[in-house]
Amino acid sequence: MNALFVFVHQDDEIAAATRILFELARGSAVTCAFLTNGGNAIVRNRESLKALRTLGVTDVRFLGDDIDDGFLVEQLGEAYQRLSAIDADVVYCLAFEGGHQDHDASHLAAAVLAARRNVPCYELSLYRSTRHFFRVFDGTGERRRITLSESARALRLVACYPSQWRTFVGLFPEAFLKLVILRRETVRRVDVAKLTRPHDGPLLYERRFGFSFDRFEQAARRFLAARASD
Repeated sequence: MNALFVFVHQDDEIAAATRILFELARGSAVTCAFLTNGGNAIVRNRESLKALRTLGVTDVRFLGDDIDDGFLVEQLGEAYQRLSAIDADVVYCLAFEGGHQDHDASHLAAAVLAARRNVPCYELSLYRSTRHFFRVFDGTGERRRITLSESARALRLVACYPSQWRTFVGLFPEAFLKLVILRRETVRRVDVAKLTRPHDGPLLYERRFGFSFDRFEQAARRFLAARASD
């Protein structure tokens, strides 16, 4: 069994750490692919290599060192072509949840790849916002109670990303709740690549980065149209 995990930024694997451990424990060959440079490929690739090696992953592909953080959707065709060269019997990706435009773009690429291969695709939530709150690991779907070992090993990854300490200040409290107190992992099956607004109201990336969903949607539709005509 070849399990492909599709990420964008070199720390996104924190969302899937317990699932990576689950796949490794059942004998799967795990590949982790990153689709952007994360803003500083030299530093961030090194951090993710360290984090993933602590989990036991040795097959790590940095496919987007020439794709800038924040603009994946506008280069999604090229990223997809690179991703499609990897064998996969199951695909995992970040949820389409409006947290970061790159996360949502990578979700579309993973969903299209899985559909083309006729293999299952599952999403995992990283972060999103509601009207009043910032939420972490807040997806819906199939829940699994993770082991204490999985919980501890996933949480220890935070120390592998010194360049991203500001981000983890915001993520850590709810991540600790979900990983240590509730010991809960949630995955949801993705059946098709759906391009609809993730939720009502402003998306987190619209508020935080000024990247409108209209801009995202236009580029995403070009990608989906090109795949339909391949």
